Amino acid sequence: MAILQAASAALFKTEGDRMFAAYFKHQTDRLAAKSLSEIKTLEDWKTRKDHIRRQMHEMLGLDPLPPRTPLKGDGHRQIAARGV
Repeated sequence: MAILQAASAALFKTEGDRMFAAYFKHQTDRLAAKSLSEIKTLEDWKTRKDHIRRQMHEMLGLDPLPPRTPLKGDGHRQIAARGV
């Protein structure tokens, strides 16, 4: 804990920095606490997983997913080893 306090003291030198850090910590804690609060059972997860996956893809800039391209993997070689 002391290491985290020392690190935050080094990173957040001004009162404004500390206020922003406290605000964002509060917001992320709030979002994390309710992010999966609706999911209590496996059925709940199965019902919601596609929606959650679409949201995640959108947040990561992967919506729509890029088109799949053929791998065309034709290169191969054998590796000789003793006893194999």
